[in-house]
Amino acid sequence: MITRRGRPRPFTFLQRMGIGRRAQAGPFAPGSGSESEDDAGRRYDDEGDEREQVYELVQCRRLVGMLLIHDGRIGSVYIWHFADYINNLGHPDGVSIGRIRVLFVCYGNICRSPMAEFVFKRMIADEGLADRFYVASAGTSGEHIGDPPDGRAAAVLAEHGISCDGKTSRRLLRSDFVDYDYIVCMDRMNMDYLHRLGPSGHACETGRLMDYAGGGDVDDPYYDGNFEGAYMKIEKGCRGLLDHILSEHRELMPCRR
Repeated sequence: MITRRGRPRPFTFLQRMGIGRRAQAGPFAPGSGSESEDDAGRRYDDEGDEREQVYELVQCRRLVGMLLIHDGRIGSVYIWHFADYINNLGHPDGVSIGRIRVLFVCYGNICRSPMAEFVFKRMIADEGLADRFYVASAGTSGEHIGDPPDGRAAAVLAEHGISCDGKTSRRLLRSDFVDYDYIVCMDRMNMDYLHRLGPSGHACETGRLMDYAGGGDVDDPYYDGNFEGAYMKIEKGCRGLLDHILSEHRELMPCRR
């Protein structure tokens, strides 16, 4: 495993800033907002408590909003450094070396990219290749960091026998272009964002999902509600993507069922 070292514990970092659960004063202290201590969840311990991490994410998002509202002169560099810290709270500590690493990307990481993540995971499991891949998803926007998938997306996945339990949204990071072998987005707008964010000279393959299945975009069903239509495109695109990856990694062919 590749482990990122030196990342501060979320609770400790935020407590020092006066916005952790145990902060006794300040606009982000428990009891000063809409959440009570009971709603905030249990204290973050050494093993990590998922509910506490979600609480910390909510508090971070509030802080960023307050900074933007109260001091419009704050440089975007500082805002984005802080945003990167928030993103890393929902980012895995490392990805598996020796595996093929695939990251699906859409706008908010609550509809299309989680659907693609779990469709692809089921697909490689059916092929007997689950242990040869590391698969995840992210969004180009930070609007939904820490949120679960849209209920309509989860319902369509469930209709096809796929669960997305435990998934929470995170934002795409520059480090993802090093951590992953394939970053696959849903539409041209996502692709433009990848081109702007990606460091020059990265070796990660990037493309739209439907480029692996005849071309086109997977339209965002968040607005028109056509989640079944999005699912059908995603399933077709994932099949094309898997065939493409297998054509580049012939060593996996004998492992297929």
